[in-house]
Amino acid sequence: METFSSIAELSKLKDHFRVPGKTLGLVSTGGALHAGHRRLIETARTEVDTLVVCIFVNPKEFSLHEKYERYPRHKQADLETCKELGVDWVYCPQTEELFPNDYSTYIGEEQVTYDLCGQSRAHYFPGVLTVMAKYLNLFRPDIIFFGQKDAQKVAGIRRMIRDLHFDTRIEVYPTVREDSGLAVDARNEWFSPQQAIDAAGVYEALAAGKAMVDKGIRNPDRISAEVIHILSRRRRIRIIYVAIVHRDTMAPVREVIPGETLIATAVWVDEVRMIDNIIL
Repeated sequence: METFSSIAELSKLKDHFRVPGKTLGLVSTGGALHAGHRRLIETARTEVDTLVVCIFVNPKEFSLHEKYERYPRHKQADLETCKELGVDWVYCPQTEELFPNDYSTYIGEEQVTYDLCGQSRAHYFPGVLTVMAKYLNLFRPDIIFFGQKDAQKVAGIRRMIRDLHFDTRIEVYPTVREDSGLAVDARNEWFSPQQAIDAAGVYEALAAGKAMVDKGIRNPDRISAEVIHILSRRRRIRIIYVAIVHRDTMAPVREVIPGETLIATAVWVDEVRMIDNIIL
């Protein structure tokens, strides 16, 4: 496994990435690699000939009050994990190179990222899409890999790929969860034991919504009302949104279509913001 951090190094290595007849895969992470990342990397490793993992806490995804400096960082452990899992190359970008002080070019998407987290974190998706466009331009991967937990992010990147004619495709794999149902996330290390118990209530609520669909209920209002009711019983949870949307467009639906619809939610667990979703 080789590690590099500058675009100059990347330029020298491009012939190693793009080999005729070989497929190149890319996994983009914010570091602090957890079980979800491990599963994603393990799966990606079986599907491509060459695998690049990017480890970068993107400052453009954070607003001034979101404590960018606090975000978990475990670089040495992350590199050891990548080596263990057979990653070929790890790119740890230099912030000042990707986003110098006078940086001023951003990618905006105005439909699938407009609502939900696009309303409560207006800065987030331009930061996500911009750094992903950089990765796609720099590496030209055949496949990029994501987890289902980031449903709106995936939908936004998929739309950007379509609209800007990037020659790559997205593979999405199921959310990895703790035994309690809590979706694994780097921020989970901020939870106290009691907070983690309440945070697991998010999956309990989503699963109850899915159970209603499994019983034949198709009315989004009835399903979202039940999800909100269950979330509201948890003392530490404050709901940001609960929405039943099409999984590709993130637009609200009038009737649940199994396989095409998901329940998405964002909540505060005390001072920790978390998202989750479940496909109906």
